[in-house]
Amino acid sequence: TMQHSSLSEGYNPYAAVIADEASNRGSNDSGGSVLDTTPPTSGTVRITAYYDSVDPNTGEFGQAVPTNDPTPSLVGTFSGLNTAAGEYILVYHGSILLGQARLSGASTWEIQVTVPLDEGVHVFTAVICDAAGNQGSRSDNFLLTVDLTAPTQGNSVDITGYVDDVELNTGDFGSGVPTNDASPLLKGTASGLQAGDKVLLYQDGVFLAELTVNALGEWEYQLNLAEGSYVYRAVIVDAAGNQGTASADFSLVVDLTGPTDNNSVAITFYQDQQEPETGDFGSDDPTDDASPILKGTVTGLQPGDVVLIYQDGVLLGRADLDGSGGWTYQLLNLAEGTYIYTARIADAAGNPGTTSNDFTLTVEFAPQSG
Repeated sequence: TMQHSSLSEGYNPYAAVIADEASNRGSNDSGGSVLDTTPPTSGTVRITAYYDSVDPNTGEFGQAVPTNDPTPSLVGTFSGLNTAAGEYILVYHGSILLGQARLSGASTWEIQVTVPLDEGVHVFTAVICDAAGNQGSRSDNFLLTVDLTAPTQGNSVDITGYVDDVELNTGDFGSGVPTNDASPLLKGTASGLQAGDKVLLYQDGVFLAELTVNALGEWEYQLNLAEGSYVYRAVIVDAAGNQGTASADFSLVVDLTGPTDNNSVAITFYQDQQEPETGDFGSDDPTDDASPILKGTVTGLQPGDVVLIYQDGVLLGRADLDGSGGWTYQLLNLAEGTYIYTARIADAAGNPGTTSNDFTLTVEFAPQSG
């Protein structure tokens, strides 16, 4: 071997000759080597984003957005890269070589971080290199913040109830209470949110929506459901996508089917307590009792079912069940006139079902003497 210490930029020829001790020359060979110490100057390279593949925040993000993905991919662009002459792109993590980027298009590149990053801020740069290893154009620093700590301290989130606006049962209801409203309004609260924190809503473990929390720490979300059972959970998520404090599960059963099978309900008579004629009387029998008691029978009730009483098509209230297939309802302060009553079975969700025949009650007061 022989060390050459004075090569010039460009092509350097050489010749090798076999000679004996008397300097007689024999076989010879010639060749040369190219010395290239000039960095490439024509191309440019940039790191434009990183790709996060860890839920819930996935996709491409800029350097201002933190990540909970310890092994993201870096992506970027280039121009003027002479690949035919062997130029390529290297990516550095600080001063440590991450690797050679893969060209993913005519002007784009990407590289996967394979060694998990620690929490904190990491600096990446990309540089164009020629076939000789000379480094040329370098990108600006790309700052990537890795945040792997879940937001669980000093905050809270709850699902407080839902609003049902479909008759028969309307108002606010809690977990486990069935509804016949296919579009109930889910409501809740959140507190202790930090900058960048979000509240996410999940239905049966699947992401449903990002919630908007108002200045009072309240949120609501309009559902649109088919008949069935659902479990909801609200979760606080930080800007990096780390999931933290979660609400308790909230169970919601949507029941849109009225109770009409294998049951019956009837108004059998009314009880008159006003002298001179007292006792039980049927439909169309007049009464002088302004507060008679309606009585009837019911069969086939399921848990949560009730019997509702209607007067001229308007809901009066819920009948009292005696537990033996009978029911009663106290009418109050009726004026003279004719009334049509019906009894209807309704389920726990508020769906009306089987309805009785009409029961006609005429109130007639005796004329005052004098």
